Amino acid sequence: MLLLIASLVGGCAVRAVDPATLLPVKPAAVVRLDDGAAAAALARDGRIEVWVARREGGEVRVQSIAGSGGAVPLLEDRVHLASHGGDTGQAWSTLVYGTAEPGTARVQLDGFEGLGGQVVDGAWLIVLREKDVTSAQLHWRFLGSDGSVRREGSGLRTCTTAAPCPTGSR
Repeated sequence: MLLLIASLVGGCAVRAVDPATLLPVKPAAVVRLDDGAAAAALARDGRIEVWVARREGGEVRVQSIAGSGGAVPLLEDRVHLASHGGDTGQAWSTLVYGTAEPGTARVQLDGFEGLGGQVVDGAWLIVLREKDVTSAQLHWRFLGSDGSVRREGSGLRTCTTAAPCPTGSR
């Protein structure tokens, strides 16, 4: 009888929730971080937001940690930056994120080994370990599904076909 009760109780044990499944995005948008957390960019309601899900004290917390300050026209190539110095308590310190025009499959950064970059529903996120990254350090490429460079440049930019990037970017 004790064996039966033990097996029933064991069968009802709560399974650990994967933090990534709680993010309000499609699975392809999730960037899995090596500390067990997950993050993603989401374009909605005229804003771009970065969400993170991580375990804290046995619970999974999901929160928006960065975003555009105001309305952002979606479906444009945009590059935003949120970078922290000091001890963040996380394995990552910098978020480079934004939106992309239709036909863009991924975004790459030169000079950094980041996680992410996949464009999903017009939004993308790259997570970096480096601290205190400045916009002057960002050299980016928006790539098509065939790997071709659709647009490239430096810094924080908004570029569209109707309003191209300044000279020196494509």
